[in-house]
Amino acid sequence: MDKNLDELTAIYRDTMPTTKVNVGYDQVAVSKFVKMFHHRYPKPDGLKLEHQDVFDQAKQIDGFHVDDPNKELLFDPLNSSHTEALENIVANAIDGDTDIPEGMDIDSVDDNDDHFKVYVDGTPIMEYIKKDERNYNVVYDHDNVAITKAITNNPQIVQLIQDWLNDN
Repeated sequence: MDKNLDELTAIYRDTMPTTKVNVGYDQVAVSKFVKMFHHRYPKPDGLKLEHQDVFDQAKQIDGFHVDDPNKELLFDPLNSSHTEALENIVANAIDGDTDIPEGMDIDSVDDNDDHFKVYVDGTPIMEYIKKDERNYNVVYDHDNVAITKAITNNPQIVQLIQDWLNDN
């Protein structure tokens, strides 16, 4: 028991209910407890808070800009449909089913026919590791902003991704 409340709760602690509505305590004793509790522990003053507009504050930082949340990205590396489309384009190019899109470079890692590094206009995009005929692992570069920028600045790749999305 809280030693600060021990004295106050003694007011009703060992009492018996006076009606069937009470939950095991004397109604008068409980009301005395409540009155003394409020007297000894008054409600604290409300916090004095000052409204701050963090967006106004952020606008004062050099280089700050607000992205339009409704703007749909032409390629979003966090969108599984977009990445699936890109991975299929890369897989088809590696397998020779299609030409490698302009601006995309697919380099073999250590002269391995199953491990490739993929670049778009010089920006590293992913490592592609072929497991078998149509199974592969892909590890994307960590810089999502650079990946998005490189791919969306390449109209041929964007069109291939859009075509794949429309067809599937």
